[in-house]
Amino acid sequence: MSGKPIFILAIPIFLLTSCLKQAAIKNTPGLSPQTGLFIIHGAADVPAVDIFANSQQVNRESFVYGQNSEGYLALTPNLYTFNFNGAESGDHLASQSDSLGVYKLYSLILYDSLPNPRLMCIQDNFSQASTTNSNWRFLDLSPDIPWMSVLLDHTVVFDSRTFADNLGNPALDTFMQVIPGNHEVTLQYLSSGDTVQYQSAISFTAGNIFTLFSAGSGLRNDSLGLKLNLAQNF
Repeated sequence: MSGKPIFILAIPIFLLTSCLKQAAIKNTPGLSPQTGLFIIHGAADVPAVDIFANSQQVNRESFVYGQNSEGYLALTPNLYTFNFNGAESGDHLASQSDSLGVYKLYSLILYDSLPNPRLMCIQDNFSQASTTNSNWRFLDLSPDIPWMSVLLDHTVVFDSRTFADNLGNPALDTFMQVIPGNHEVTLQYLSSGDTVQYQSAISFTAGNIFTLFSAGSGLRNDSLGLKLNLAQNF
């Protein structure tokens, strides 16, 4: 890594005051209409990619599994076609077309597995977010894991999550509040209660926004196996 920003299309923006109160963006002097895009590589077996928005490459360096854009990219509101191509091969891997609206924030996520990885573009929902507590959501991006329960500090937060279920239920894109500090997160099979994945000290900091997502295969025990990943939106 060179130390340069990974993305070149726009400067990553951290709208700390207006992100949680998006209407405030409209009244910011000198700020032209814009939209924000957060990008996650959440497909464990997909190699490094290059990312294109309406044919313009937006990444400066190869974008690998587990990486994110480290903030929202400021884009001009528009209809975009996003393409993810293999960084070494140049082969097309996944594409998605979406209209990004004025003063809205979105997440563009590469998920699923080879040979047919996919993209989802979701509008981020901050209706329950806080500037004093920490804020988080959980996305299930593990393609071969059956129904799971998600526990935070041994308390069930979700009792029946499954692969990419947020696409059919946008309420699951909502960020929830949590007291800042280290928290335990456990994934359990819904049918048996057996632990699938566990992390003992995930740090949620005050005023920040996090996407916690599972990815990888439950049938493997190597680097492509099931893993909990934490991405800080801002």
